[in-house]
Amino acid sequence: MRIILTIILVSLFTVQLFAQQDSTAYKLIGLGFGASLAKTDLSDGYEKPSQTFNLFLQFDKNEKKLTGAIHLNIGQIVSENPEGKFIDRSEFNINSFALTNFQSLHFEAIYHIIRKENWAISIAQGFGFMRFNVYDRLNNPLIDQLDSRAAGESYTGFSVMLPTSISAHYLFENNFGIKARFGLMNTQNDYLDNISTFGNADNNDNILSIQLALIKRFSSIELFD
Repeated sequence: MRIILTIILVSLFTVQLFAQQDSTAYKLIGLGFGASLAKTDLSDGYEKPSQTFNLFLQFDKNEKKLTGAIHLNIGQIVSENPEGKFIDRSEFNINSFALTNFQSLHFEAIYHIIRKENWAISIAQGFGFMRFNVYDRLNNPLIDQLDSRAAGESYTGFSVMLPTSISAHYLFENNFGIKARFGLMNTQNDYLDNISTFGNADNNDNILSIQLALIKRFSSIELFD
């Protein structure tokens, strides 16, 4: 149900954005970097920050509260359970470490809580997809190590995601600026660490993302003419 509601919400905002075809419309292009912290079956909380890079295009319009953006993320997360809390099953070789590389693409609807000429504080809800690959300490793919999971367990390395975030940006007089973003990717998948049944199968894995971006504002005419 949450996925359906998110798709409907994002679709409505998309229609509004493409209807904004006047001189007050503009775009923000951003290049960001930051940290991703994983919460998986190998970690009790959001731990072990790892690098993430972000590229986005934000559609905007003067004085509008509702806007939207397209985001591309490339990064990695690390999960580890050195204490080995899993049940001892001699026929399985359950991994206690996971390095996960991921790439994601999503569209998000943005609501500006506070909106001024050169700055804003905003919340966003998105819908998108993630591709990920999980490796052990020796950089071997865990997806092929069938004895690291319960019998019959398999996954594809692909996930739907429903990212939620809060952000703030400031633009200088030269139309350059900075944007800070804090959010959850809300992946609909329990295999970011290669483990599900032997961990907490009732909860999906998740990623906390903290990013800082350099942004540039363009009018629609400047960007596409």
